[in-house]
Amino acid sequence: MRCFVLGIASVLLAIAPAGAATSHGNGPFRIEWDLTAPGRISGRIHNEYQRPATAVRVLVEGLDGSGRVVARTYQWVGGDIAALSDRFFEVRDVPPADHYRVRVNSYEILLFPGRRRL
Repeated sequence: MRCFVLGIASVLLAIAPAGAATSHGNGPFRIEWDLTAPGRISGRIHNEYQRPATAVRVLVEGLDGSGRVVARTYQWVGGDIAALSDRFFEVRDVPPADHYRVRVNSYEILLFPGRRRL
């Protein structure tokens, strides 16, 4: 059985014009991120679940001053994120925007060692 949690179950994790942002939510994840350079967002995804996660994809939305989405950028996070662990991610070529929202767009939970996916 597979467990895909796509955009429907995604919870918005952070909105900030600049500087570090942290938020809880979106299933077992917490994201810390920062706009580290023009067009670049870097951060860590923390898996707060008792099972590893794989196929994690981040969505960065650029928002205008009224909060309307003006750009979307998707980035796969390489490798699995172990249970109760974290992994670095970086999204490059992020279009300019007034502020950004970063969330986990999709992921899979691994249930058993030796079996790839739930």
